[in-house]
Amino acid sequence: MQSNRTTIETIKQKLPIESVVGSYIKLERMGKNYKARCPFHSEKTASFQVTPDLGIYKCFGCQKGGDIFAFVQEIEGVTFYESLVSLAEKAGVTLEKGGDSEKPSKLATYREIMNTAAKFYEVNFRKSPEIVEYLLSRGLTKETMVAWRIGYAPKGWSNASDFLKKKFSAQDIMAVGLGIQGDRGIYDRFRERIMFPISDSQGRVVAFAGRVVPGTEEASKPVGKYINSPDTELYHKSNVLYGFDKAKSFIHADGFAILVEGQMDIVMAHQSGTKNTVAISGTAATDEHMRMLGRFTEEIAIALDADAAGLAAAQKTAIVAYRNDMRVSVIDIPSGKDPADAIREDPDQWKSSIANRRDFITFRLEKMNEQGGDKLAIAKKELFPILREFKSQIRLDDKMQEIARAFRQSSVEPVRRDFEEFLKQNPLAPKKEEEQPKPKGRDTLADAIGMLLALKDQPYFETFKTKFEQMMNMPLSELFETVPDLDRAQSQFAAEQGLGDLDDETHQEHRFVHLILQHQLDMLERDRKRIEDSIAKDPSDESHLRVLSELLRRRDQIIHQLTH
Repeated sequence: MQSNRTTIETIKQKLPIESVVGSYIKLERMGKNYKARCPFHSEKTASFQVTPDLGIYKCFGCQKGGDIFAFVQEIEGVTFYESLVSLAEKAGVTLEKGGDSEKPSKLATYREIMNTAAKFYEVNFRKSPEIVEYLLSRGLTKETMVAWRIGYAPKGWSNASDFLKKKFSAQDIMAVGLGIQGDRGIYDRFRERIMFPISDSQGRVVAFAGRVVPGTEEASKPVGKYINSPDTELYHKSNVLYGFDKAKSFIHADGFAILVEGQMDIVMAHQSGTKNTVAISGTAATDEHMRMLGRFTEEIAIALDADAAGLAAAQKTAIVAYRNDMRVSVIDIPSGKDPADAIREDPDQWKSSIANRRDFITFRLEKMNEQGGDKLAIAKKELFPILREFKSQIRLDDKMQEIARAFRQSSVEPVRRDFEEFLKQNPLAPKKEEEQPKPKGRDTLADAIGMLLALKDQPYFETFKTKFEQMMNMPLSELFETVPDLDRAQSQFAAEQGLGDLDDETHQEHRFVHLILQHQLDMLERDRKRIEDSIAKDPSDESHLRVLSELLRRRDQIIHQLTH
């Protein structure tokens, strides 16, 4: 069995920091080190640095820094322990946990449900040769179907739910969006549909998109071609891009991202070799989508059907992209075809269209010139809302010059005056911080207090209370003051974590101590970050190094207790 120190060092050795950080953001080599624009604050000049020799990152703009565990904590919004579990899984390092009966967290349960459901759909897909043949006729290969874990939700009201209920509660199945409450129990959200698992940036299944099969009973109903999972604790469609986990390294390498709309479009694109493709699923493009892509590139190429609906959708996406200081280009597809059809019919032409992609505004001006009516008035209506989002005055002036040339204006001044008048009549709303539905680490101290209160009628309550005070070195009355709503902490713990067998004092004690240790670990990590900032400001102060050494020693002790 590895020691606590060895476990952490083994994970770090197997996961170089440049590999971990580079899986989230675009890194550029700078001698022995790497630099990037910081993912934690907005900046134009790269002030974020990764130093492989030391195994650390540091942003000299916002001052955030640390090792691979600190980076995952910060970017994923999780606790240190959660980052340890995640990175250990990636590294193939087993964390031995004390007690076989430890109850997994709700998020872990939800992830297990989604992965189990994906396997269920995959098995049913293989048992449905007519569905496999349909996708083969659409141009997909069997290798592609396996790589993307494509599945099938069979006909019937509750096949998936009945299968999942053998291991999971109906409440949890509904919580992840797979089941819906009916008069006679829960029934399946997805029925008689081809299933595309949607994964987060780490490749974990968090949602599904279900596509109807032509000629089936489901296809005859007045429902959409696609049904998507609702937002859940695992999935927020505003910050998930379909295929992003597979595409991000290729986006980095190719220097731009291709944006399509449907699941079949992206799967066909990857199969054809254009693996820098992602898809928006079940929503319009959002600022968070652009921030995700902006970690790896400054350009998005929109693959669109050049009909009215396609242009309208591209217009909305372009506005969001320009607002986030991205460059936008267009991959022109023959009218009436979606990317999947275009790729199946002529993959070489698809690649040629990508190579010959055009700047979005240039493309729009060309289309306007093909229309009748007052072309300049149309340009003002459709392009000025885009120009308003430009961050660079130089780029803005360049585009106004292009508009003037496109409509044979003798000077750019009339266009500039019209734009200034547009801004007066349509000012930008004051910028406000966008609320991000990013998953956050749990408040483990509130959980521990909530659990203790939930056990107040048990004979071992006083024993647990004494242990709590001893481990925290603080009387219970002062600990209660750290939680604003004690009743809510108790009810929330009971609802989200569950109490289990109240007569099993050993198991309850194990869970209780585990929560306290996780809280102590989180506190040590906060202190570690503070000390490392102090060391960065004054490396000559040896007292900081001694404090850091002691913090790391205590951290390793707690990790040893948590994982062995």
